[in-house]
Amino acid sequence: MTYRRDLSSTIQIGEEETRVTGYYHLDKTIVCDSDEIARGVIEKLDRLQKEDFNRVRIPKFDYYAMDNAVRYRVEFIKGWPLGTVSRNASHIIYQDVVNRESDWTFDDYSMGNFVVEHTGQVWAVDFTSYRYMPDREERNEKWKIKEEMSEFHLDELGLKRSYKY
Repeated sequence: MTYRRDLSSTIQIGEEETRVTGYYHLDKTIVCDSDEIARGVIEKLDRLQKEDFNRVRIPKFDYYAMDNAVRYRVEFIKGWPLGTVSRNASHIIYQDVVNRESDWTFDDYSMGNFVVEHTGQVWAVDFTSYRYMPDREERNEKWKIKEEMSEFHLDELGLKRSYKY
């Protein structure tokens, strides 16, 4: 497997501490209603591998098709799934995803679809929401709706966002 995030940790074994190395990756299988739809998913993944979202990164991934299903393995990004409600990350996502020049972008701005690493690096992790979406007004409307929903969810958790983008 080419795409993985190698990590090392110190663990306790008996009286001794030792360093171990491991890796994370995620597998996802998309089952389509037809081979034609599966080919469409493959075309989108091909395109996504070549994309540049400026400050929003795309994890490395590979994939293959099996009949009417597409399976991909993606580098796991360790961080907080709070991209669209994080002050700094929200600003970056709005500029580099919602208002990007390309007609291709992500269309689901849920907070869990963007992970923020401890370094502040923002990652887009929901590949199925990548699509052709040339209407900038539609993008902005979806962004506003998700902002309101995120506000509701944070309130339900007893958290308040001190800013609004």
